[in-house]
Amino acid sequence: MGVDLSPWRVINAAERVRWDSHRLFLDRFGLTERALAVAYGMAEATLFVTATPIDESPHVDWVEIRALQEERRALPAAPEAAGSTPTTCA
Repeated sequence: MGVDLSPWRVINAAERVRWDSHRLFLDRFGLTERALAVAYGMAEATLFVTATPIDESPHVDWVEIRALQEERRALPAAPEAAGSTPTTCA
């Protein structure tokens, strides 16, 4: 007895969505076209969603290098203080 995949909803988020690949997948597993959703990557769009607005300067936080490297913690430091490093946040 096989596994019933009919309740599945599959997402294809390939850079190029090819119908022939979809058809082969659907046929192979006995799924209908409604089981398949098509999506496209939004990697480039996330840059704009998280970016500093055009008319503003980026926000800069200064943190202690030692705490960042050894403890994986971003502890506040005075701007340009010895043993500190800048980090930017949108």
